[in-house]
Amino acid sequence: MKSYVFLTLIIHICFVPAETLDCFIESLAEVNGSCTTVYGDIMITDTVGLTFAQLCEKLSNVKQVFGRVHFLRTPYQNFSFLSSLESVHYVPQADFNYWCMSRRNYFSIATKTFTDFQQTIRIDSNELLEDLGMPNLTRITMDALVDDIWFYV
Repeated sequence: MKSYVFLTLIIHICFVPAETLDCFIESLAEVNGSCTTVYGDIMITDTVGLTFAQLCEKLSNVKQVFGRVHFLRTPYQNFSFLSSLESVHYVPQADFNYWCMSRRNYFSIATKTFTDFQQTIRIDSNELLEDLGMPNLTRITMDALVDDIWFYV
């Protein structure tokens, strides 16, 4: 009888659905430790102002990102604070439309600027990086920019 009760308890604990929390963010400061899906860009740079432990607290439950993930000039050996991350999907059209609307002179767009819209994941100048530390990341996708992009230039 005791083993039956024990077995029931184990099954209940293992199959309780985890709560998911969607987080719509403008900056990394708005992410909390319970976010499982992030809508917005996660930009980790040398000026982020958070320790590795603080990043772990904020990002350890994130499984999906609908936006970009960039690591620029970080002092970290790995990015295991995103070890739960499974997928990143980026829609550059939304950023491009916002960018165009915020410019008064559309003709000042440089070709290099468009590469910013094409980087779903960017890892740049991380001299101490030894391992990504994101074993669950299996899908990285990006929607295409509109065909008539130069019409806006």
